[in-house]
Amino acid sequence: DRVWRASLRPDARSYTPLIRACARMKRTEEAETWLTRMLDDRVAADTIAFNAALHASVQAESLAQLWRVYDMMEANGVAPDAATYTTLALLYARCGDTERAEDIIYKSELEGNPKGQREYDI
Repeated sequence: DRVWRASLRPDARSYTPLIRACARMKRTEEAETWLTRMLDDRVAADTIAFNAALHASVQAESLAQLWRVYDMMEANGVAPDAATYTTLALLYARCGDTERAEDIIYKSELEGNPKGQREYDI
């Protein structure tokens, strides 16, 4: 942490790998913490960073965390992409709510996202 706060100025390329690593290790709360820290440090988060944090929510099977991250995404003016919608739908499918998952994919297609977009590759 000391090196992190030194004279270096972190950017999205600094934070996103940390968020991804947390998602891979199923350290979901830490992934959200890094995303929040990124935003608190006034670093512009993109869909890649948000999708990585959303994927962490899928790993934890936490709908509450998923929507907290999605709400942060909207609040920061970042538009969801096909991978975002696929990640949202994936968690609903894993939770057994296939109807909600299909609704999300349908909404994605209505917004012009391509069919068959794979889950965000973390």
